[in-house]
Amino acid sequence: MKRNIFIVIEAVFLIWFFLPLILKRIINVGNMAGMCAMGVALIHTIWKEKIEAVLGGLREYRAFCYSEWAVRIVAVLILLLLCLSAVRIAAASYKKAPSPETPVVVLGCRVIGERPSRILQERLDAAYTYLCGHPDAVCVLSGGQGADEEVSEAACMYEYLVAKGIARERLIQENMSTSTEENMKFSKKIFEEQDLGDEAVIITSEFHEYRARLLAGECGFKTYAYGASTDLLYFPTYFLREVLGVSYFWVRDHLWMPGI
Repeated sequence: MKRNIFIVIEAVFLIWFFLPLILKRIINVGNMAGMCAMGVALIHTIWKEKIEAVLGGLREYRAFCYSEWAVRIVAVLILLLLCLSAVRIAAASYKKAPSPETPVVVLGCRVIGERPSRILQERLDAAYTYLCGHPDAVCVLSGGQGADEEVSEAACMYEYLVAKGIARERLIQENMSTSTEENMKFSKKIFEEQDLGDEAVIITSEFHEYRARLLAGECGFKTYAYGASTDLLYFPTYFLREVLGVSYFWVRDHLWMPGI
C-alpha cells in the first residue's frame, strides 16, 4: 500500500513538471531537474527489490561501500543547501513596506510580440493591485527589449497599466536592462535622478523576490516585497529553477570564489 502511494505521488510530480513543456513549450533547468529527480525516484520505487539486489552484490566490495557513503553524504549536503535556499526564497516575499508612498520597481519578463507573457501579466496584475491601493506611489517599470520582442518590456508594462487606468505620470520606464542585476542598477539610477530616495517595493514573481531583493541591496536599495502569485501549474518549475540558481550563486560566492 505504501509503495503504491509513493508511486502515485512521484507520478503526479513527474507529470506536474512535464506539463509546462507540453502545454507551453517551457523548458528550463527547473522542470528538467524536476523530471529527472521524479523519474529516478519512480524507477527506484517500482524496481526497488531488483535495484537493492544489485547494490547488495556490489556492497561486497569495500571501494563501492566507500563510494556509496560519499554519494549519500554529498546528496544530503546538497538537499540541505536546496532546502535552505527554498526557505530563503519563501521568506523573502513577506517584508512589507511601512509607508504607502514607497516607490515601486516592477521587474519585466518576456514579451510575446507586444503582449505580456503569463508571468509578466501576473506581475503587472500585482502591480495594478498595489498601485490602486497606494495612490501616492510612483512606479519604475524595468525591462529592456529582447531579440525576439517587438517592444521593450517596460513599454509593454506601461501600456498594460495605462489601459487598466493607472495614471501615466505615475509610471517611469526603464528600458535598457537585460538582466535582474541591470534592472536594479538602472532603476537605482532613475531613483537618484528623480530624487525618489533609496527605499523601494520590489514587485516580481514570488519565487524571484529573494534574488531580486538581494541584487537590489547590492545597488544600495532598502527593499520591501510584493510578490506576484504564479500559476500553480508552472510554480514548481520556476520555483525549483530559482532554488537551483540561488544555491549555485551561494556556493560560487562563498565557497568557490569567496573574494568576488
